[in-house]
Amino acid sequence: MTTTRGTRLSAVTILAFLLLAALSLGWLVAIQSALHQGLAESNLWAASQAERESLLFSLTLQSDEADDADRDLQFEILFSRIDLIATNPQHGYFVAIGQGEAVDRARALLQLLDSNGPPDFGRDSAAITAELAEVTRGIANATYLAERRTRFELHDREHWATDLLTGSLIGAVLAGLAMGTLLIRQSRGLLRASRQLEAHQEQLERTIADRTEKLRDALGYERRAKEVYRSFVITVAHQFRTSLSIIHMTAQRQLRRPQGQIDTDMRGRFAKIVDAAERLERLIGGFLESASVERRDLEGKRALIDVNAVASVAVAQTRATQPDRKIDCDFSAEALLIDGDAVLLEQVVLIILSNALKYSRPTDPVQVSTWQDGTVVRCAITDRGCGIPEGAMDAIFEPFYRAPNAHRFPGVGVGLSLAAQFVELHGGRIDVTSRLGEGTTFSICLQGRGGPAG
Repeated sequence: MTTTRGTRLSAVTILAFLLLAALSLGWLVAIQSALHQGLAESNLWAASQAERESLLFSLTLQSDEADDADRDLQFEILFSRIDLIATNPQHGYFVAIGQGEAVDRARALLQLLDSNGPPDFGRDSAAITAELAEVTRGIANATYLAERRTRFELHDREHWATDLLTGSLIGAVLAGLAMGTLLIRQSRGLLRASRQLEAHQEQLERTIADRTEKLRDALGYERRAKEVYRSFVITVAHQFRTSLSIIHMTAQRQLRRPQGQIDTDMRGRFAKIVDAAERLERLIGGFLESASVERRDLEGKRALIDVNAVASVAVAQTRATQPDRKIDCDFSAEALLIDGDAVLLEQVVLIILSNALKYSRPTDPVQVSTWQDGTVVRCAITDRGCGIPEGAMDAIFEPFYRAPNAHRFPGVGVGLSLAAQFVELHGGRIDVTSRLGEGTTFSICLQGRGGPAG
């Protein structure tokens, strides 16, 4: 931790020195640019030219040999020089160095000369010219001094930036040496840690291999135990089913005897025996289906089937067993093709449809609908029964689970579990919506022509 903190501190220090060096270099470039820009020199040249032309114009006025054309030409040159220092950016510079009023005075004197006008420029032109020469001389001297001060300041800043750049580079080198030392120490520590990690990894791999072997043995034992349990359940169920078949057949035979050969009381008792035998038969059938569903070979029994046909067969079977119940059908006009096992899917529809009828009043209809929803094929069974409590929605597909409001109805709680497993074998799902006391809708969702239902 200390080494890492030192490395970070060194890196930050180097970065700070490099940033400072870059800033110093930027200042040096700016200073060199200012030194070579020559703006102050151009202003000094303009002021000197104004002074020079003022003196030349004064001499031209005093010369007897100069004619009017020479005076006019010299005046035009003087006018251009004064106009140069009286306009921006030169004028702004002269204002900055305190010569703004002098420049304005020079312009005013020039305009005064111009008002006297060529060719003789009037009697006062010599005095005005002398004052103008004096004013431009002052401007030139002030510009010279300002230019010298500026150069001295730039040279001082240049020296300061150079020293700062040198110090930054030296600091960066020293910080780099410190960081290099820390990195060497850290690399040695990392090498030791890497060796320890390799040793620990080898030990961990041996531990994982050992525990994996134990887990594989435990899984094999559990698989064998499950198979033994399943075989036991199937064997016992078949044994019960054989005895139950004898009891059911005997009771049925007694019920079929003609009136008079058995009294009413005994006939009622035999009817109760038949009902009890049928309930036990359904219970045993549920156990057998639950025990064998994991071994179902679905892939070998897949075929291209129409969900409309599957639902129609399930509805027909239900109507045959419960002819007094009303089942409304709203099937898709087009074939709803999927890849699946028709027998398993018929069982799913039968289970859900049977539950819908069982948990509804005898006068309430149940609706079966099929349709295409994008790439998903749906088969929905809707009832107007007691509904499912909200707290039980997450557990209704658990084996042998029954909702709190379902215990007054016959059943063992394996139907929905089997239906969910059958649909999962097809890569689909069952959606449920329910309102307590108003009814429930189970929607079987399957992917058209193969693939998981999304």
